[in-house]
Amino acid sequence: RSIRKWDSATLESDLQLTNAHADWATSLALSPSEQVLFSASRDSVVKVWDSKLECRDALSGHRGGVSALLAIDSHLFSASHDRTVRVWRVDHFEQE
Repeated sequence: RSIRKWDSATLESDLQLTNAHADWATSLALSPSEQVLFSASRDSVVKVWDSKLECRDALSGHRGGVSALLAIDSHLFSASHDRTVRVWRVDHFEQE
C-alpha cells in the first residue's frame, strides 16, 4: 500500500506515501525523463506521480491486480493478472 523514497547516498528513507494504493504496491517504473513515477498495485490501478510524489492521475482498465510496469518513450506497458497487457500513452504527463 505504501511507496517509500530512499536517499541512495545515506540509505535513509526521506519520504513515505503510506496510502498510495488500496492494496499492495507491486511494481514501479520511472519515465525516461525521470520526472514521472508510475506505480502498480493488486488493486488493479496504475497511479501517476510527479517529482514531488503527488498523485497526478489514476489509470484504470485492468480487471485484476497489476504485476509489472515498463516505461518506454511515450508509452507505459502494464501487465495484469487478468491476462492482459495494456499500453498507455503517457507523454502528456511529462509536459504538465
